[in-house]
Amino acid sequence: SLELEGEGAVAALRLAARLLGCGDAELLTALNSRTISAGGEEMVICKKLPEARASRDALAKALYERLFDHIIFALNRSLAAVGQGSGRGAAAASSAGIGILDIFGSEIFATNGFEQLLINYANEKLQAHFTAAAITLLQAEYLREGIAVDRVEYTDNAATIALLEGKPLSVLAVLDDQCLQAGAT
Repeated sequence: SLELEGEGAVAALRLAARLLGCGDAELLTALNSRTISAGGEEMVICKKLPEARASRDALAKALYERLFDHIIFALNRSLAAVGQGSGRGAAAASSAGIGILDIFGSEIFATNGFEQLLINYANEKLQAHFTAAAITLLQAEYLREGIAVDRVEYTDNAATIALLEGKPLSVLAVLDDQCLQAGAT
């Protein structure tokens, strides 16, 4: 289970508990134990240190995600209100908004987990879509309109996408196959 070492850890726990609207002991107990209900009875089981750390990390990740979503929602709500008051009509108000799209490459860590693999895969798919939309289609439009522009050469990431999702053999296909095997873990 997690133990608080040093004043910094105690201060961090107190701040987190205050922001979550619970007591220090309640938060520490929630991170360090789990409750199992069976047959109308409840058992409290103490987590081992790796499990408690995973609980702490999952809580932090969920809080960051919800805070991020809240900020984007509040910004989009404010933009919609500004658009409605600007005299530009409903079309302008409905199209005003903020979205986040990070398509510039994959992160490289010493150890990548499955979640990071899927994030990198999504980034590669978004990069392919962005490249097709922003470069290929724009160049074709310029050509149709007779606008002289230098052709933009870029590196296609089709090989990376094929490695991840290609048929019949790819990383995701092998993972699917392994999951379908009897006794797979």
